[in-house]
Amino acid sequence: MVGSERDDYLEPPLGSLYTLRDEWDGGWGRPKKELVTLVHQACLKQTNCALG
Repeated sequence: MVGSERDDYLEPPLGSLYTLRDEWDGGWGRPKKELVTLVHQACLKQTNCALG
C-alpha cells in the first residue's frame, strides 16, 4: 500500500473535521446537534468517495 493511500482518511471530507473535537470537548462554538450533522454528512461523503 502506498503511503498516501494509508493517509486518505486525513483528506476531506473527514480530515476537514479534525478541529471539531475542540469545539465538542471545549463546549464552545456550534451546538452539538450541528456538529453531529456535520460529522454524519462527512461520513456519507467519505464512504461515497471510497465506493465511487
